[in-house]
Amino acid sequence: MEGNLGKHEETIKRWIRSGKFPNAYRNSDKEGWRVIESDLLKLNNDRLIKKGITVTFANVAQWSKEVDTEGKGIQENAIRLNEELYECYKQHSKTFKQKENSKGIKPNNLNLDVNFRTLKPDRNLDNLHRKYMKLSKQELVQRLILVE
Repeated sequence: MEGNLGKHEETIKRWIRSGKFPNAYRNSDKEGWRVIESDLLKLNNDRLIKKGITVTFANVAQWSKEVDTEGKGIQENAIRLNEELYECYKQHSKTFKQKENSKGIKPNNLNLDVNFRTLKPDRNLDNLHRKYMKLSKQELVQRLILVE
């Protein structure tokens, strides 16, 4: 592993002793040390942040392939499905935080005065279709609830 990390073997061992890879284990002298994916992901995120690269699933997967001695790396779905990996990803990812912030409830700008008698039977349905296609699901549901 030390060759791919660009660090000397003793540096990796020092990192393991210092707790940088708290879940690392050693099966035998022949096999050497094994570093768990979550530890590798934390190191990966720190390196991406230091280089000014956005922490995204794609960037994490690409970097981890470069580090992994077998060239497999951490797959995007593995991050999503593994709770520990996903929590680590969420802590470091700006794009995740931006997406979460954008999910907030938008202000209700609906016209509450709905009067069905004013509906024009000869209205342009194409324009009406375009208008409703621009609304979010939440806005459409709010409109439906209002007219029930």
